[in-house]
Amino acid sequence: NYFLISLVILFLQILMVPALILSLILMVSIFGYFFFIQKKAIKFGQMYIDNTGKSVLCSTLSLLLLFVTKTLGYLMWSLTCCLCICSIHMILRPRSVTAKADKLYEELKMSGFNWYNGQAPIKKANNVSDIVQTDPENPTQHEELSFSAANPLSAAAIRKRAPGVA
Repeated sequence: NYFLISLVILFLQILMVPALILSLILMVSIFGYFFFIQKKAIKFGQMYIDNTGKSVLCSTLSLLLLFVTKTLGYLMWSLTCCLCICSIHMILRPRSVTAKADKLYEELKMSGFNWYNGQAPIKKANNVSDIVQTDPENPTQHEELSFSAANPLSAAAIRKRAPGVA
């Protein structure tokens, strides 16, 4: 998703600054010449430039071309805009993983799955009051959950975990 957002921003920047597409075409042409057409080492007098030197030369010429055509600033602004938009989206997007986990938990609970022993009962529960829950602190004792409209949790369904909890 972030890659597509970045491509859209770069495309809009190219539409606003047509010299940018020309600069990018020239950079790709320089790269293609040095690595696909001129495959041998380049000889300058007594000095030979191998593939590492050609990479440095290609990068230097590309940066010089971007600086001379004043498109380096536009590319930097595009990069900054991409980083800002993607960062803001990452920070502010809704996190739905917990919602999906809660939905799965509720579906399993309604089907009668018992989290404490890890086995689903043979008989499928028809409603919440049919589910029998094992207390993890005292596995021999079972308690039945009961819900009502006035009191969603009865006193029997609430476990005493801390002093003072009824």
